[in-house]
Amino acid sequence: MPGTTDQYEGMIAETIRIPGHNGDRIHAYYAHPIGPGPFPSVVWLHHFPGWDEWSKETARKLAYHGYATLAPDLYCRDGHGAPEDMAARVRANGGVPDAQVVGDAAACRDFLRSQPNSNGKVGVTGTCSGGRHAVLAASCAPGYNALIDFWGGGVVVRPEDLTAMDRSKAKMINYGIVYGLSDYGLADRLNIERAEAKAFIDAYLARFAAVKAFMDATIVQATEQGYVTTLFGRRRQIPELKARNYQVRTLGERLAVNTVIQGTAADIMKLAMIETAAALEQGCEGAQMILTIHDELLFECVPEQVEAVTPVPSGGITNIRVTAPDGSDWYLNVRPLLPGDSFLPAGVTV
Repeated sequence: MPGTTDQYEGMIAETIRIPGHNGDRIHAYYAHPIGPGPFPSVVWLHHFPGWDEWSKETARKLAYHGYATLAPDLYCRDGHGAPEDMAARVRANGGVPDAQVVGDAAACRDFLRSQPNSNGKVGVTGTCSGGRHAVLAASCAPGYNALIDFWGGGVVVRPEDLTAMDRSKAKMINYGIVYGLSDYGLADRLNIERAEAKAFIDAYLARFAAVKAFMDATIVQATEQGYVTTLFGRRRQIPELKARNYQVRTLGERLAVNTVIQGTAADIMKLAMIETAAALEQGCEGAQMILTIHDELLFECVPEQVEAVTPVPSGGITNIRVTAPDGSDWYLNVRPLLPGDSFLPAGVTV
């Protein structure tokens, strides 16, 4: 395998067109060594200034060192012009959608791997915004053998920079997909194009393959048995899975998956409440468990009992452990509710 310059015999470098994200035809600069190979391959993602001569020269340098390299023009959908003009146009339009870049990069990866002189190994790299895009490509569309990020920023957001809307969108994607939200529904909730929502869903299920395997296995088992059970053995019949109507049947599929997840969580909560109630009777006279809020328990007690009710320093978190019949341990987070907590109604204290 060529991999050192002393084995270099020459290269072919040319602009080609390949199907990119959503099947769009995109331009890409393809530089590869001459010879039968097999050669390792690289998807090279250009920087923010665009698909310029420097980006193409980098592709040729990689080819010189024995790597078949494909550098897609990530701006080609926005028209034609000098790289700096295209970069300005893209910036004015708010940048290139991440899902589109991930799709274009994956198309380049698959093209390289399909070449007869490929050794089957494909890496992805880039510089500046291309470095960020490389990390996103490798994270959202598994299938690369290597990743190098050259000073790409904005991949990880600092907690203090996250907005309530960011968290809301992340929660919508994470829970919505697991609970059967369609690309149409996700697009409507996030106010994005349906194609972008589909790319989100596809990338999520590809990145977390075990989630999809669990969902598929649960639906198959429920269809065969007519019911599902929680991890603690509680059973729910799902007659909707036998319905002739497609919409009713898909409802049954969502119910099957939801029951295993949320039903098990409900079991854990109920068992934790029983153990907590017993613990309160041991030295916390007057303290009362008021209600549940999703996966939290709300207590009422005098301020002097806060430390006793929650056996960690004020503001800390402890866990109540519940063991499932299969031997696995599940935990419920508990923390004290203190004056000044942002979700307390105005004027309410504990």
